[in-house]
Amino acid sequence: MIILSSGVKMENVTDIWNDTDARNLTNPVGQELVSELLILLYPITCGALICLCAIAALINVRILVATRWLRRPVSPTLFISLSLALADSVSATLVSTVF
Repeated sequence: MIILSSGVKMENVTDIWNDTDARNLTNPVGQELVSELLILLYPITCGALICLCAIAALINVRILVATRWLRRPVSPTLFISLSLALADSVSATLVSTVF
């Protein structure tokens, strides 16, 4: 059960979407319901994003470590793929540490 700051009781998150006040965002009750929903969903989505970024960074680093066993010379297509893996691992690391 979700109890909003105004004292409105909701059984679950789907009640927020089924409520007609929630669909009318000009109504203060609808704005409060949306803000309460965002407060509920923020930790869940941030945690999932951090986990996925960490997994992506680890997989890309593993790909980059495996370049030692590549035959030489590296083709341009493979070079671009490795460059993208490096860029993705750096961006995933930055996103997961900034959050």
